[in-house]
Amino acid sequence: MARKAKTIEETKNAEEAKVNAPVIGYMTLEITPVDFFTGEDMETKTVFLSKPNNKTIGNAMGLMTPKFVGDSVDMIGAGIVILMECFVGGDRDVLTDDDYSRCASLKLIELINVGETSLKKN
Repeated sequence: MARKAKTIEETKNAEEAKVNAPVIGYMTLEITPVDFFTGEDMETKTVFLSKPNNKTIGNAMGLMTPKFVGDSVDMIGAGIVILMECFVGGDRDVLTDDDYSRCASLKLIELINVGETSLKKN
């Protein structure tokens, strides 16, 4: 299944993307990380993300699930997968700066909501 074209991707101005985001149906994420050394809030950055598809969720969940006993779980890597796959516009610093990408990725893993199912044997 082909993904929708990323219509905001070439937007250079974050304010212009902010105006267009609700019309196109993307979600907005505002990121304000805390500086590691000073403990103060850094500048708030805004990004716009499309809804993650099943492939993106599967790739992220693969990083969150240990395959063998003793394997580590890469929660930040899982969030980065979602961030990179779903980014459509906004401040590109979130993609390149470690503080912003780490903060965004930890928030984005909250999007993974598997839900509950049950199986009944007849």
